[in-house]
Amino acid sequence: MRMDELILKKGAEILFGKPANPINSQATAAIRQAVAGISEIREAHLPQCFAKDLSEEPAQVLVLVLSSSASPARVMERLGPQPHKIVPKGSYLDVLPVGPTHQFLGDVRRAGCEIYKAPHRPWWKFW
Repeated sequence: MRMDELILKKGAEILFGKPANPINSQATAAIRQAVAGISEIREAHLPQCFAKDLSEEPAQVLVLVLSSSASPARVMERLGPQPHKIVPKGSYLDVLPVGPTHQFLGDVRRAGCEIYKAPHRPWWKFW
């Protein structure tokens, strides 16, 4: 299994939807558990994605919605090789870390493939 951070160029045409052949429920649950352990991840989604001029065919991707103060590089480092151990052998999974106001986030959410949402913490419980 190979996992790469997906880098999208400004103006790239990206389509999101429900996966035709989603990864199995055990792998999805394990990914949910892995992302839940990283406080900077606010949401995680597993939609199918097709990036025109970037990918040859649609593929399932892990979209990580990060807190506005999070460093994508640090989150990817913390996530580390966990997905390599989770996704079925021979599968490939791109990871797309985005901020809470990313231009594609509405399309990702409309795909209906959310696997994790961080619990809401009122501002007075941050201390």
